[in-house]
Amino acid sequence: MAFIFTTESGSKHVVDYESKRYLRVRDSSNNLSADLRRDGEVLQFSVASHPHLYDPLTLFLEPLGEGSITLRETARVVEITEITSEAFLGFVENSVGKGN
Repeated sequence: MAFIFTTESGSKHVVDYESKRYLRVRDSSNNLSADLRRDGEVLQFSVASHPHLYDPLTLFLEPLGEGSITLRETARVVEITEITSEAFLGFVENSVGKGN
Protein backbone atom coordinates (compact mmCIF):
# COMPACT_ATOMS: atom_id res chain seq x y z
CA MET A 1 0.00 0.00 0.00
CA ALA A 2 1.44 3.36 -1.05
CA PHE A 3 0.14 6.90 -1.11
CA ILE A 4 0.97 10.33 -2.49
CA PHE A 5 0.27 12.99 0.12
CA THR A 6 0.13 16.52 -1.33
CA THR A 7 0.55 19.24 1.29
CA GLU A 8 -0.50 22.88 1.55
CA SER A 9 2.96 23.86 0.32
CA GLY A 10 2.44 21.86 -2.88
CA SER A 11 5.10 19.29 -2.04
CA LYS A 12 4.34 15.65 -2.73
CA HIS A 13 5.27 13.06 -0.13
CA VAL A 14 5.25 9.57 -1.60
CA VAL A 15 5.08 6.82 1.03
CA ASP A 16 5.26 3.07 0.42
CA TYR A 17 4.15 1.53 3.71
CA GLU A 18 5.04 -2.02 2.65
CA SER A 19 8.70 -1.37 1.83
CA LYS A 20 8.99 1.56 4.27
CA ARG A 21 10.31 3.90 1.59
CA TYR A 22 9.65 7.63 1.34
CA LEU A 23 10.27 10.30 -1.28
CA ARG A 24 9.61 14.04 -1.02
CA VAL A 25 9.26 16.06 -4.21
CA ARG A 26 9.34 19.78 -3.58
CA ASP A 27 7.06 22.12 -5.53
CA SER A 28 9.70 24.55 -6.77
CA SER A 29 7.02 26.91 -8.11
CA ASN A 30 5.65 27.54 -4.61
CA ASN A 31 7.55 29.73 -2.14
CA LEU A 32 5.85 27.91 0.75
CA SER A 33 7.78 24.75 -0.11
CA ALA A 34 11.19 24.80 1.60
CA ASP A 35 14.26 22.95 0.40
CA LEU A 36 15.06 20.02 2.68
CA ARG A 37 18.14 17.82 2.76
CA ARG A 38 17.60 14.67 0.77
CA ASP A 39 14.73 16.06 -1.33
CA GLY A 40 14.28 13.81 -4.33
CA GLU A 41 16.05 10.86 -2.67
CA VAL A 42 14.32 7.68 -1.60
CA LEU A 43 14.69 7.30 2.16
CA GLN A 44 13.85 4.48 4.55
CA PHE A 45 11.55 5.12 7.50
CA SER A 46 10.83 3.16 10.63
CA VAL A 47 7.39 4.65 11.39
CA ALA A 48 5.00 6.81 9.35
CA SER A 49 1.58 8.11 10.26
CA HIS A 50 -1.53 7.58 8.14
CA PRO A 51 -2.82 11.16 8.06
CA HIS A 52 -6.34 12.31 7.32
CA LEU A 53 -7.00 15.41 5.25
CA TYR A 54 -5.71 18.58 6.94
CA ASP A 55 -3.43 16.62 9.30
CA PRO A 56 0.35 16.56 8.83
CA LEU A 57 2.22 13.45 7.77
CA THR A 58 4.77 12.42 10.41
CA LEU A 59 7.70 10.11 9.68
CA PHE A 60 10.68 8.79 11.59
CA LEU A 61 13.40 8.59 8.93
CA GLU A 62 16.20 6.08 9.31
CA PRO A 63 19.70 7.56 9.61
CA LEU A 64 21.94 7.54 6.56
CA GLY A 65 25.07 5.89 7.90
CA GLU A 66 25.89 6.83 11.46
CA GLY A 67 23.53 9.27 13.08
CA SER A 68 20.18 9.70 14.69
CA ILE A 69 16.69 9.04 13.46
CA THR A 70 15.13 12.17 11.96
CA LEU A 71 11.57 13.21 12.75
CA ARG A 72 9.91 14.85 9.75
CA GLU A 73 6.49 16.47 10.00
CA THR A 74 4.93 17.92 6.87
CA ALA A 75 2.58 20.80 6.29
CA ARG A 76 -1.10 19.84 6.38
CA VAL A 77 -2.17 17.24 3.83
CA VAL A 78 -4.69 18.58 1.31
CA GLU A 79 -4.87 15.62 -1.10
CA ILE A 80 -4.39 11.87 -0.66
CA THR A 81 -3.94 9.52 -3.62
CA GLU A 82 -3.59 5.77 -3.13
CA ILE A 83 -1.13 4.12 -5.52
CA THR A 84 0.43 0.67 -5.92
CA SER A 85 3.98 -0.16 -4.91
CA GLU A 86 4.75 -0.46 -8.63
CA ALA A 87 3.43 3.07 -9.17
CA PHE A 88 5.72 4.19 -6.32
CA LEU A 89 8.69 2.88 -8.31
CA GLY A 90 7.47 4.67 -11.43
CA PHE A 91 7.05 7.90 -9.48
CA VAL A 92 10.61 7.53 -8.17
CA GLU A 93 12.01 6.89 -11.66
CA ASN A 94 10.24 9.99 -13.02
CA SER A 95 11.19 12.27 -10.10
CA VAL A 96 14.65 11.42 -8.84
CA GLY A 97 17.48 13.50 -10.22
CA LYS A 98 15.27 15.75 -12.35
CA GLY A 99 15.21 18.72 -9.99
CA ASN A 100 11.52 18.33 -9.13
